[in-house]
Amino acid sequence: MKATDLPRTCMRTGIILGVIAVLLVVFPVLNRNFGTHVIVEGAPIAMVFTTLYAFTAAACLLFSAALVSASLIMRHAESLAHKVRA
Repeated sequence: MKATDLPRTCMRTGIILGVIAVLLVVFPVLNRNFGTHVIVEGAPIAMVFTTLYAFTAAACLLFSAALVSASLIMRHAESLAHKVRA
């Protein structure tokens, strides 16, 4: 991978993670099947799964925002470097 491919790769990965996060939030099929929405003392596995599901969605969304931001900053820095050279 060349240094010029890094912003594109960051942007692509950030968009993919963002789509995954949105799909996890909008279509909670796994959480409905294996998790729980209320606190149930007799279902610790369901509570752990629900907690991990929510954490995964939040982590994907935050990491996606960080990757997209980093990509935009790298592209802006490259455009400023090209202006200085020209």
